[in-house]
Amino acid sequence: MEKENVHPNIDAAGPARSPFKAQKPPRGVAAMHRRQLFGDATVPCGGPDLAEEEGTAQQRADFEERLRRAGNGSLGRGPRRGEDLVQVWHEYTRWAAGLRGPSGRATGEEAVLLSRACCNLAADARYKDDARHLRLWVRHADHSKQPQDIFEYLEGQGIGTGHALLHEAWATALERQRKFDAAAEVYARGLRRRAGAPGGPRGGGGLEPK
Repeated sequence: MEKENVHPNIDAAGPARSPFKAQKPPRGVAAMHRRQLFGDATVPCGGPDLAEEEGTAQQRADFEERLRRAGNGSLGRGPRRGEDLVQVWHEYTRWAAGLRGPSGRATGEEAVLLSRACCNLAADARYKDDARHLRLWVRHADHSKQPQDIFEYLEGQGIGTGHALLHEAWATALERQRKFDAAAEVYARGLRRRAGAPGGPRGGGGLEPK
């Protein structure tokens, strides 16, 4: 079975451009979107609020601008002086997690941004041991149909391997698939790594098999 691409925004042609440009939306875009959804009919209760739509677009543009200032938010560009790039990604993805469409369901933007964030930060070795970076990957894995592929990638790249969270999240994902032997091995590997690491593991919590 072909493994899922853990970097869905990257192909052989190189990194794709951000799907969200850091600019203020053109005047009238929200109104056009409203007409596409509801036509000329009266907007039902719970329908999109124009001010809210435009406000959301502006918030998105603000985050994109913060990413640009922190390091342009693209592969191959290290962070510049200014904002903490990992923190901006953390705040941006948390903001996207709260977005809801007209039906009240999540928009899916969080998953897109988590993929962008992980691809961006994985390209810089300085973030390999940053627990916030690892948490973004764990959230990315939660959106994946094959989370074990993501955890294998992290271990292979040495991302977050000094944190207990990596092995706990990995083993939990395996247990959800009823792969208990594989989960036990991940726990054991984490415990061995813990025993060999000066000062013990980082990332909070011990590694105790469930």
